[in-house]
Amino acid sequence: IVESIADANSVIEIKAGYANNVTTAFATVAGSTVGFVAFDGQALCPGCSYKAESFIKLCDAFSIPVITIANADGMNKDKEAQLLIAVTKLTSTYATATCPKISIVTGQAIGSAYIVLAGKGANADLAFAWDNSVISPLDVDASVAFLYNDRLANGEDRESLKAEYKETIGSAFGAAACGAIDDVFAPSLTRAKVISALDMLAGKRETTIPRK
Repeated sequence: IVESIADANSVIEIKAGYANNVTTAFATVAGSTVGFVAFDGQALCPGCSYKAESFIKLCDAFSIPVITIANADGMNKDKEAQLLIAVTKLTSTYATATCPKISIVTGQAIGSAYIVLAGKGANADLAFAWDNSVISPLDVDASVAFLYNDRLANGEDRESLKAEYKETIGSAFGAAACGAIDDVFAPSLTRAKVISALDMLAGKRETTIPRK
């Protein structure tokens, strides 16, 4: 996905051997330097959170736009104590970075991963989603148990209800309808949308509280 958005032969990956479920890379898009933070669909872990955090700080220090490819299935529940610290730092870094920030949900943004990476709470300037993506602040199983409790009690199949949830309430169009996503489009339009967004954000200036 990163290579399809970036200019040909411009991608330079950073820390390629560490926390492989996230890719951090510099590249150019239509000649402009950007930083990519791309998650591969697995749950967030402490290592990938720290890797993304340090890369975003580097981009922010030089006002390099950050493009987040948000595709994460919640968080790794086996390392909750470590993950709490790591994700808190990542959330803070996203929220306080003043460089242009664009999020694109390309697969699924489930649970807390949605809030950290793709939600408006992550302070992204623009949040996009592919038309076949799944966006849910709650885990899909929990959402089905909460919203379709009566139908489950009446004997309806849980898997079919999960599929229905993903196609309706948990779809990208459902997120766009409530204002959580700015635009929904087909995957083939991603590069054109990113170029337009970068042009729009090229003059971004954010005033922060002055230091003593």
